[in-house]
Amino acid sequence: MAESLQQLRDLLTQARWEAAAELLRQHGPDKAADAILPLPFEQQRLLFCHLPTDFAAALAEHFPYFHAYVLFHSLTTPEITAIVGAMGSAERFEFLDALPEESWQSLMKTLEEARLARPTALCQNPPP
Repeated sequence: MAESLQQLRDLLTQARWEAAAELLRQHGPDKAADAILPLPFEQQRLLFCHLPTDFAAALAEHFPYFHAYVLFHSLTTPEITAIVGAMGSAERFEFLDALPEESWQSLMKTLEEARLARPTALCQNPPP
């Protein structure tokens, strides 16, 4: 994995986000999370912003809960909602349960805002 870590750092330096994501996918979410955590936070943030939703969700499940929470706040509300929604239900529950009350409330507010901003089927097709 040491060689892969150097390769990951090189890819991030070159802003080759898709290649970095593919390299991390090859190692699975557990080892990928371990590879990401020692990176400078700004690189972590930029990488996380460029990951596909499903892989970002899988990684979030392996990060310490507050680290995932902080990374979420470098994303847009729809992106946060998509990632939290893509997490496994047990992992999502564990993540939400681990958050301190104020952080939990903030995330719930973000998720609720996203839910309210989405048009419902009724709103999309108003009666004639």
